[in-house]
Amino acid sequence: MAVTGTLGYLASRRSASRSRSAALTLFGHGALATSGSLFLATLVHLHSLVTVHLHSIPEAFEAAFVCDFEWSCVAWIAATIAVTVLIISFVLSQIVARAIVARAMRAGARAVPARGHGDARVLIVPDPRPDAYSVALLRLGGRTGFRARDYVILTTGLLKILTPAERKAVLEHELAHVRARDDRYLPFFHVVTSVLFFDPVLRRLRERLGRSYELEADDMAARRTRDPRSLAHALLKFYEAASQSGVPAGIGLLGNGHTSFLIERIERLLALAEQMDAGTA
Repeated sequence: MAVTGTLGYLASRRSASRSRSAALTLFGHGALATSGSLFLATLVHLHSLVTVHLHSIPEAFEAAFVCDFEWSCVAWIAATIAVTVLIISFVLSQIVARAIVARAMRAGARAVPARGHGDARVLIVPDPRPDAYSVALLRLGGRTGFRARDYVILTTGLLKILTPAERKAVLEHELAHVRARDDRYLPFFHVVTSVLFFDPVLRRLRERLGRSYELEADDMAARRTRDPRSLAHALLKFYEAASQSGVPAGIGLLGNGHTSFLIERIERLLALAEQMDAGTA
């Protein structure tokens, strides 16, 4: 199951529709994990609170697919568990997203235009903690069954410490997430891994996806602004705000918040800046 999930992720990361492929990868891993759990349940039967009967593997197969459980029954149980987990995760992720937007509105968020970026709304929130992140509120409707309203949320603490060029770079980074629909998938992945907290492979896949999405958003923002250094400086200021000022910075822009990953992002941006200066990027 772990190998299948990992190979599926490696195959999907190069896809043009990477977010959808990643979603299918995680769903597939969840289905395999559910099926495996059901099979393990056929190996061990709890006959009472104190009596446990351990089947041999042949007996477990017979119990699962000949006697107690039929193929159709196993499939229905696996599908029911998987769908239930996915629905709960989707609902929870949307509750959190709506709570974030509602809290921003209650705090007196000010909307500013995001020209050329569709229906995305940019909210400036009075908050001393530097942060920037994007969320999507989904509702039924549209050709695909869902309509989304994307929000990019920037705090006044962020605007205070950044130059205009750095603000533009950060905004483009978050809008890159919106264009790639990361704001619709990543929160859902986070909730799924929280619900299935006992699955280390799923947690690892989520971390890898998060890293990949942040690096791609960095690259898109740097190429649109043609100014990778401004985004690198903004990332460094975020880190300094968290480690020196005493006012904790959020982890929206910093990704997973690990120092090693932040250094990797800054080094990539500086290398891209050198390539642009040399006319090779």
